[in-house]
Amino acid sequence: MKSIFIAFTFLCCASTGLFAAEPFKDGFFTGLSELAAQAQARPPQNLSGTAAVTAPGASAAGFISLWSQDCSADSCGLPQPLAPAREVSFDMALPNGPGQAQRKEVLESFILPGAGELKVRLSFYSICPYGAAEGCPSRYFQVQAELSGAAAAFCAASLNAGDFLPFPVFMCAGVPMPGKRLGITLHRI
Repeated sequence: MKSIFIAFTFLCCASTGLFAAEPFKDGFFTGLSELAAQAQARPPQNLSGTAAVTAPGASAAGFISLWSQDCSADSCGLPQPLAPAREVSFDMALPNGPGQAQRKEVLESFILPGAGELKVRLSFYSICPYGAAEGCPSRYFQVQAELSGAAAAFCAASLNAGDFLPFPVFMCAGVPMPGKRLGITLHRI
């Protein structure tokens, strides 16, 4: 039931404009154009150790939102937005052969008054499992989020293509102090 409330809260906040789609303008934000340039300068990673295979790609675009939640009572309150949503987008090669994987990484940073900096490392994987047929009809995806600084957490989920594209919907939160949660949500609008 909490998951439904959390999802409902973010959908409502997004539709009412509480999460603006403008990126924060702070000294720690890495712009999307800068990330895209860095990604284009590097060849896609092949995590299987075999030669890279030319494969089709996928584009993903969505948003990352920052929120806090008071859990000091018997039940947790509704999450409260802490900053405007930021746009996140990337292109990713898709593995074509069994045992291959491709990875994209996105870094974000939020400055929280009185709490310091929350660093977010997002890793997106496209995976062709061992034993898959050539062309990889059984490809799946994984999202990993690592929070550090103001809160520490590691969260991950494996998703099918329909859940991953056009952008994954995913939450990750840490406990910066007893009775509080600090987290992010990846979402579509």
